[in-house]
Amino acid sequence: MRYLTLFSASMLLASSGFATGTVAADQVSGSVQPTKGMSNHGAMHNDKLQESALAFANKYYAALFGGDFDTLKKSYAENGNVYGNGRAEKSVRSYLEGHLKPELSMLKDAQRNVTQQLVQASGNIAVVTTSSTLSFVHGAETVNLENVETLTMIHGDGGWKITLSHSSSRRTDQKGH
Repeated sequence: MRYLTLFSASMLLASSGFATGTVAADQVSGSVQPTKGMSNHGAMHNDKLQESALAFANKYYAALFGGDFDTLKKSYAENGNVYGNGRAEKSVRSYLEGHLKPELSMLKDAQRNVTQQLVQASGNIAVVTTSSTLSFVHGAETVNLENVETLTMIHGDGGWKITLSHSSSRRTDQKGH
């Protein structure tokens, strides 16, 4: 089965009367409310879907910043796609083993502040976009970033799986400008 690209998923969600919710930083563990001005068609049906998708995404992020490689590995669909800062990874496996695994100890010590999460869901597809700030030490340097991370997920018999992950960041300190 081919998985949807981010564009395809977004178009499908937009054309199917998706339910959207924005979660402010102080409500990240709370309920999801439809965003003003966005379609609310089917929101009653999608509330649980949105909450479930958000819970999965937050479990993923807890594993990412908690150093839980096994949970991260189980979170991805085998033939998913990973993109970050203008680069496409060869495969989920190469991303996990060659890129992510070596960075886990650094991420575990990072300070992260979620500023907003947007949840879109329809049928068995959900897109969770998380905005955050991140501060960590790399070598002798403290790095401060603003991040946007988008997880496109499909819900199947095994629960949620990430089929597409995209992250982008920019430095917020003097060296990044």
